[in-house]
Amino acid sequence: MHLGERINHSHVVFLFLSAENATRRVELQKAFGVKCATKLSNRGKGYGVENNDGMNSRQWKGKRGRNYSVSLGRESGWGSPFQDRIKHGFTLIELLVVIAIISLLASMVLPSLSRAKEKAQTVTCINNLRQITIALFLYVDDNQGRYPLTQAYEIDPRTGRPNPNDVKSTRQVLGGDDPAPPLRACVLSARARPLWPYIRPSPVFRCPRDKGQNILPCLCSGKQVPSNYETIGCSYTYNAGGLTVLSGGGFRHPPLDPKNGIAGKTEDVIPNPSKFILLYEPPARIWGCGNTGPRWYQWHYARGATSFTDV
Repeated sequence: MHLGERINHSHVVFLFLSAENATRRVELQKAFGVKCATKLSNRGKGYGVENNDGMNSRQWKGKRGRNYSVSLGRESGWGSPFQDRIKHGFTLIELLVVIAIISLLASMVLPSLSRAKEKAQTVTCINNLRQITIALFLYVDDNQGRYPLTQAYEIDPRTGRPNPNDVKSTRQVLGGDDPAPPLRACVLSARARPLWPYIRPSPVFRCPRDKGQNILPCLCSGKQVPSNYETIGCSYTYNAGGLTVLSGGGFRHPPLDPKNGIAGKTEDVIPNPSKFILLYEPPARIWGCGNTGPRWYQWHYARGATSFTDV
């Protein structure tokens, strides 16, 4: 039989070779790409082929008188020779098991990642407040030991000097960027803010969880949404009075000065500095306007839209 002779690949091919030509058997095996079996018998001269299973057998004589035989026949356990090369994919059950395991691992890992992210954002805010506090103490050292006032003069764009006829609050804008255009009539520009000479506008004034305050400023048509930093240029508030309180006061201890807080006072008026709040995030207190009632806001560790209203 010549190697070029066609063999029906829907059958299993068995190559029966003489023991003297194992190398040739391997070559034929690679050529046909099928499993090979060798079965030999000694029938007098040379080697013969046992073929007791009824399969058709073709024999040929190779070089140097070596005998070769190829048997063709169907075998229920084998199938097409090409099928042995097919790499089967996952079954549906195996795929579902893998998906279930991945889902279980994700449910265990994702909450931990979320808590780690929240913790990192909290640490960022603490660091921001620390840097703003350092700038605030530099201001105090340069102003006879007094904290900034609750109001400041706006800068006149024509002269570049403070305008005594344009006074605006500093409570939410000790420093930071310029306000958005809809709020420029109500909020100090960056250059007019008390901390401008000590710390210029930067992400230090931005809380990564800043969600804004949709009722402020009370007397301005524009509002602090989607975030305080994007609208007024600062996420943090100065403890300078102007607190919103519920009926009965809402404090365990009376405030130092309900109207102005620490603004304009000297450092020695604070009885216990380690327990006194100098700067804070807006969710630390209640807010309200004359026509809104009290509002609470939630920034850190908030899940979805979380705002509270008493009715």
